[in-house]
Amino acid sequence: MHPLVTEAAVAQSFHDGAPPLSDATSNQVDQLDGYPGMRPSDLRDLVLESAERTGTFKVARSC
Repeated sequence: MHPLVTEAAVAQSFHDGAPPLSDATSNQVDQLDGYPGMRPSDLRDLVLESAERTGTFKVARSC
């Protein structure tokens, strides 16, 4: 996922009052490992960082 696309999705979801949603085709992800080179926590961090950069959502981190 490209960071600019993620930021746009986060900003749009904020504008719509809906949770961010992402979709991928089967040739973009491995059903067991997710996006190539990314673990689930990496995807979470990308979305949270996008939310912080756009200033649309308050992000509460627990760690």
